[in-house]
Amino acid sequence: MPEASRMLGVSERRVRQIIDAGNLRARQVSGNWLIDVASVPNAPRRGGRPMSPRMAWGLIEAVEGRRAPWLSPKDVLRLKHMRDRLQADPEPELLLKAALVDRAARYELSCSEPDELRRDPNVVLSGISDPRSGMSAANQVEAYVHVDDHQDRIAEHLLVPSSGRRANVILHVSEVRPANPVPLLLLAADLADHDQPRELGRARDLIAQALR
Repeated sequence: MPEASRMLGVSERRVRQIIDAGNLRARQVSGNWLIDVASVPNAPRRGGRPMSPRMAWGLIEAVEGRRAPWLSPKDVLRLKHMRDRLQADPEPELLLKAALVDRAARYELSCSEPDELRRDPNVVLSGISDPRSGMSAANQVEAYVHVDDHQDRIAEHLLVPSSGRRANVILHVSEVRPANPVPLLLLAADLADHDQPRELGRARDLIAQALR
């Protein structure tokens, strides 16, 4: 909650009011609020409205050459249009970041034994923890977990809410558990979320690779 307060420029009490109003995605765990930082409106987004989770995961599958079974013919045409936009955009990493923002809830947490979390077969490493990212993140973990397994992972690894430099875990909680290793487009989106020059540059390279 302190990080959301800083990003919004309001008090923590006001953050709680925003949560209660349904304008921030958050859940309470052991008396602490876990806020999905991707839902904090700290910067303008490119590319119009974000894609729904079903369309976001449909795009990820489509770029892998697979058609998600939940997509209609009209959905497939929309995804082809988005793929064309990514190929033509001079900054596809920013377009992808905006389009896929709702693919999963993103939590910043702290863990005393990150290596144990990294070895957990119930999580799928991505972002800075994926070797294909080229990032050195020995003391940090970025991974996906299915929403049904979220609370069990928190309890087993004693994950606690954190923010900024104190956080050493980024946990993406979604209704889809991605393949291992994660698809390139998903890896690119996770790196773009860091919003740092090196990660954004690598995301751009991975998007180009995925769309070949």
